Amino acid sequence: MPLRDAALSIRPRIKTEAITAARELKYRDFITVLLVVRGERIVDDTWIYVHDPKVRVGRIQIFNNWSPDLVPVPGVTCLGLEYFCNVGDELWAHSDAELIQLATNEIAQLGFVSHKAVEDGAVARMEKTYPVYDGNYETHVATVRQELERFANLQMIGRNGMHKYNNQDHAMLTGMLAAERLAGGTRDPWKVNTDAEYHESAPAEQAGRAIPRPIESGTT
Repeated sequence: MPLRDAALSIRPRIKTEAITAARELKYRDFITVLLVVRGERIVDDTWIYVHDPKVRVGRIQIFNNWSPDLVPVPGVTCLGLEYFCNVGDELWAHSDAELIQLATNEIAQLGFVSHKAVEDGAVARMEKTYPVYDGNYETHVATVRQELERFANLQMIGRNGMHKYNNQDHAMLTGMLAAERLAGGTRDPWKVNTDAEYHESAPAEQAGRAIPRPIESGTT
């Protein structure tokens, strides 16, 4: 559950300052338009960020390249065109058919495939996909977190639950540590991806990763 929603759902009400802080937490919403197109191995990438201002798509996923098991039908590729938006805005208000047509036009405009290669499409909408890092979010999260920590049987996990821009592996680890904590463990889920940031600013050994070393002479 998103941290904002959790804080506002608790009854009896938590402290006023925590409710005020929770209401200030913002999120960015998300639409993925899935296009099934003829052809395999269109590109080698798993995802591509798009910076062309002439189109609205922000990123393209090539699901076959993540795993062939994601697209079990031979001879086709499944592309996920990702659109960043807000619930209620003009893009969100489009019908599924309009979004599929938009994605079809843009994938052709970008030179991936032609219009005729698109065989099918579907739309997935996800609210509160991205926690917004504005100038005050850390203060608001700290205020809400301090209040929620009074509840020993409540653990917040994941990107939305912690209002923290974690990757999937980090999010899963927070869930594992939360379960461990409810069973009497002491490791803190909030410390996941704090010491070793996504951009690898922490030393590799400190982050628990092996450091590549030169192969010694005479070894294979």
